[in-house]
Amino acid sequence: MTALAQFVALLLSSFGGTTAEVTITDSVDLIEVNHHFDEHGRLVMEQVVFYKWCPLKSRYRVCDWRPLKSLHQIPRKDFRRNIYEAHWKDGRHFRHVTAPQFRETWTAYDPELTDSLIAPKQYRQVLAKPTMRTR
Repeated sequence: MTALAQFVALLLSSFGGTTAEVTITDSVDLIEVNHHFDEHGRLVMEQVVFYKWCPLKSRYRVCDWRPLKSLHQIPRKDFRRNIYEAHWKDGRHFRHVTAPQFRETWTAYDPELTDSLIAPKQYRQVLAKPTMRTR
């Protein structure tokens, strides 16, 4: 074994005890980047809102949301697969959410809060929660 091969083997073995980051994958029907402004035109918050289609109400329903903290959270179009993808670090895990549709809105109201007034949050189909892993 060459010195370089021994060095690489040593380097790889030093990472053997670490746990790999878990990527949580979800699929929704629509991802929205929302810029919420107050009545004076000041930015209140920016958020990424995830929707699923509700066939009973014939409308999109909020399933979850996250504050927009990084440009990495903004969905990007995958033209090969014709879907939008959002990737970001969500707490201790990585999150990957796909949707066939995307929109960006500038509103004087919070769409997530407005949706919660129509149907209580406890009935939402939220994004997948991380599973507890044992060593």
